[in-house]
Order: sequence, then structure tokens, then C-alpha cells
Amino acid sequence: MRVHDYLDHYAEQNPDSEFAVCRGERVTYREAQDQAHRVARALIAGGARLGDRVVVLQKNSIETILLFHGASRAGMVPTPLNYRLLPAEWLKICLDTQPTWFFCDAEFVPAVEEIRSQLKCVRSFITTSDKPLPGWAAFREWAHSHSARSPNVIVGEDSDSLLLHTSGTTGPPRIAALTHRALTASISQLRTVAGLRPDDRFLLVLPLCHAAGIVTMLHTISCGACLVIQRDFDPAACINTLDEEDVTVTMMVPTMIQKCLDEVANLADRSFAKLRLVIYGASPILEETVRAMMDVFGCDLAQRYGTTETLSLTWLSPDDHRLALEHKPELLRSAGHSLPGTEIQIVDRNGEFLDSGYRGEIVVRGPQLMRGYWRSGGSVEDDRLPDDWVRTGDVGFIDPDGYIYICDRMNDIIISGGENIHPREIEAVLLGHPDIDDAAVIGVPDPQWGERVKAIIVPGSEANCSAEQLIEYCRGQLAGFKVPGSVDFVHRLPRNQSGKVQKGKLREPYWLGHDRPI
Repeated sequence: MRVHDYLDHYAEQNPDSEFAVCRGERVTYREAQDQAHRVARALIAGGARLGDRVVVLQKNSIETILLFHGASRAGMVPTPLNYRLLPAEWLKICLDTQPTWFFCDAEFVPAVEEIRSQLKCVRSFITTSDKPLPGWAAFREWAHSHSARSPNVIVGEDSDSLLLHTSGTTGPPRIAALTHRALTASISQLRTVAGLRPDDRFLLVLPLCHAAGIVTMLHTISCGACLVIQRDFDPAACINTLDEEDVTVTMMVPTMIQKCLDEVANLADRSFAKLRLVIYGASPILEETVRAMMDVFGCDLAQRYGTTETLSLTWLSPDDHRLALEHKPELLRSAGHSLPGTEIQIVDRNGEFLDSGYRGEIVVRGPQLMRGYWRSGGSVEDDRLPDDWVRTGDVGFIDPDGYIYICDRMNDIIISGGENIHPREIEAVLLGHPDIDDAAVIGVPDPQWGERVKAIIVPGSEANCSAEQLIEYCRGQLAGFKVPGSVDFVHRLPRNQSGKVQKGKLREPYWLGHDRPI
């Protein structure tokens, strides 16, 4: 299977079924297939070759999904960029992946122009704007000038299907290479446990620049269901859409759920008659938030845990949630059982397997894992353990009933609102400030974002800077979600004998009383 095969199947079986809805536009499965074929043919006509990379800098839209499928049909590899990053960060990813095509929402065109002169590898720049822009082709005109017939391109299951920027699990940001086989395996696993049906209407609010959003989108299409797309997450609009579009299923990160609970008026008085399942995951969640979801939405709940490198790994089912309410409340702190075909074990620092109940690093094995980390030039580096086990970087344990619990991280990555943030990048910026002698960045608990970024600073002897000034200093050099939300000043940082900062000691006082300090 290839990721575009699902769209082709339902375009033949249920051509008039609704494929997607977004901002008043409605597209059937047959219309979606036709448009994806036009995209594929336009790419091929423009000189696209098998394996070429296609940058996608777009928010959620029908065009974004059709671009993913058209590129897949042409044998090209979508490389989505997080639109919350800075142009310099986009540039670094592009220099690593060497894309030949650049697709961009109109609102991001001015920012891309800042780095365009350095994108020598890109042959064509396409924008979703309906208005002509100098140096940019208009997406609809570009695609619709080509035939809707299927292109004659053979795409192998082991070909790359997606390159995703990730903070990784053991070092600086890297790019995970995912094949068609891996993605379709992940989709098959979710189809087994989630029970989506062709008559379902799935509210897509997760961004399509993240693995969780892409897998959710493909999973929905693989079941012949309809995608109800939100371009940007807005709590009130999200809640209204649940009713107005007869949404039956959705998935959100905890930050989105918390915003709905906190910011939408009279939420408890609403009735979500059609809603039957809310899936959550992608970042830490508080137990009280899960209980509030149960009270407000009145539908089944499920949790999905995974990483960019491994895609989905576990599933905490609706039955598990009901069991938790009845007499096993500790299950609300669990990530569930492993998905079908996925093996999960706990190992110590020597890589030896541990018995149930013992904490160690979570390692996984399964058909949905990445091919490896992309390197400039197209090769991959693979840090698998013997027998194809892959490290997650997360610390956890498995109880006697097979439930997986995530307790901490082997590394220092901060997950805030579903975004992976690497502290070293922020520390490098801080250490460039003349008034800072030493700096460490950690994640501290936050009821809205799961974690927030905190900087712990050792100021210079003659320093005269405030926390507010340092935050503003970072704001000019980092994407907004990476900027520290708070700054503490200390006389020195705790370090071990080899000189490394002991971040566990720094985090400890902030995480007291929290059951899930991941």
C-alpha cells in the first residue's frame, strides 16, 4: 500500500461521498482524486523525479491535503515546515533536504522572500493565493491546467513518503524519513482499534506539519470518512463546528482541550449529540483534565501515544476509560496498551530488558517505525538497537496487566502544546547575551500547555538585566513557542563530576506533586 491508495479506493467505491469540508468549500472523493491527479501531473510536467522533495509551508486546508496526495502519486516526498518557526529555521531544513518545489500559503510569502535567494535548489515556487504574486505561480491555475487522469508512475512501498522535522530523542533537531510502508502500517494499526466508519465526520484541528495531524488525516481517509478541517485552532469555532457539521470524532492535544474547557462560555450546558469519540494525545495531560473532558463531552475517550520517529505506539481505549471511572483511576495516568503489531519493552541503561513494574527507557519495535534520520545528500543514519528495537527517549514502566506508563524523559526535550522544544537551542541564544555567565533551560508544569519553557540564569557579576529584558532578547531570535515564559536567577547551576548540568535537580522542585512529569 501507498498513502494515496486510500483516496483512489474510495474515489472508485464511494465517489460522491464527502471527502472534506473547509471554510464553506466541500469536495467529494471523486473530485479530490481528480484534483490530486492534476497536482501529480503538474509536478511531473514541471520536471519532478521520483524521490524529489516538496516543501509544504501551509496551514490546514483542502489544498494542503490534495498536495500531499498529488506529490505521493507522483512519487515525490512532502516535507512540511512548521509555520511557527522562523525563516532561518525553514532555511536550515531546506538546505538539508534540498527540495525542488516550494508550496506556500500567501500569508507566508513575505517571510519566504527573506530566504529565497539562498534556496538555489528550488525550481518552482507555488502559492495558494488567487492573486498573481511576482515570482510565484497560483496553485489552482497551476494545477487545473493539467489532466485529471492518473499519472503513469510506479511508486514503491519502501520509497520515502514523508520527511518530518523532529527534535529527535537523543540530540539536536533531525529529520525523520518515513516510508509508504511505515505510514500505511500505522494507519492499519489505528483502523483496528479506533473503529472509524465511512459515515464518520472527523474534525481535523491538529496541524498538518506534525506527525499527529498527518497520521490523523490519512487514518480518516483510509476509512472513507469526511474531514471537517479547521485552518487554525479557535476554541469557540471548534466547539461550534462540533455541532454545526455533525462531527462524530475528533482528536486534540491537551492544550486545545484545556482552552475549550477554559474559554468557551456555557460549555457544560451544550449537548454534543453526534460526537461519539474524542481522541487525545501528543503531549502531557493532567488527570483532572481527562475527568473534565468526560463530564463535558459525554462521549467515549481514547488516548494515543507516539513520537515522530515511531508514529503511533499505544492506545488507551474507551473501555479503559470506563474502567478507570469505575474502580481503577490510575489508568488515567497510563498511555494504554501497545497497538497491534507493536512491541514495547523497558530497558536499563545497558539495554537489558526489565520486568514489569521497573522503570527504564521505553524501546519499541514495529512496522510503523521510521527508516532513519535524513542526512544531507539523501542517506540516513539509524540509531536502532540490536534486533530492530528503537529508543524513544522516554522513561516508563509496564504494569502486570500490560499498561504502559510514561514517567519522565531520558533527555531534556520540552513538549509544550504538542511542540517539541530542544533546550540547547535556547541556551545557545541565552549564552550569547553579555550579561549571562551560565544558563540552563528546563520544562516546568503548566495546566494549559503541559509544559512551559523556563530559563535558569547565572548572571554576570556586573549584570544589570531583568527577566523581562532577557525574554524580549530571546523573542528576537527564536520562534514564539521557544521563548522562555519565565526566568529565574541563581548563583550557580548544579553540575556533575563531568561538568554536565544536572537538570533533574533543577526540575525537581517545580514537579513536586505532579504525577506525570514528562
